[in-house]
Amino acid sequence: MYNFGLSAGFKAYIDQIVRVGRTFSYPGFEGLAKGKRAVVMMAAGQEYSEGAPMTAMDYVTPYLSTVLGFVGITDVAFIAVATNAGEETLTRTLESARASIQAVAARTTTVGSAT
Repeated sequence: MYNFGLSAGFKAYIDQIVRVGRTFSYPGFEGLAKGKRAVVMMAAGQEYSEGAPMTAMDYVTPYLSTVLGFVGITDVAFIAVATNAGEETLTRTLESARASIQAVAARTTTVGSAT
């Protein structure tokens, strides 16, 4: 997260991914990346998770959910770490991130073994 949103470089990267005929069809706006999963790992100065004081200022998560959904990716996991909110918050968000990573990895193993 960069000043509550995406950095210009990351936004430019997204603009290269969201392409007619490549990741969505037109007319009709149908995502062509259906069946894919995304894991978004974020670092932000503060904690923006549900219930945190600054939750309403997280513009990255809803934006990326919208863009990924537009191209057909609706299975999205967001994993975030607060890097500048104090030692206690950093420790807690790192532990949460590690648990989320393990859960995503376990789910990937389960999904992969079923196919």
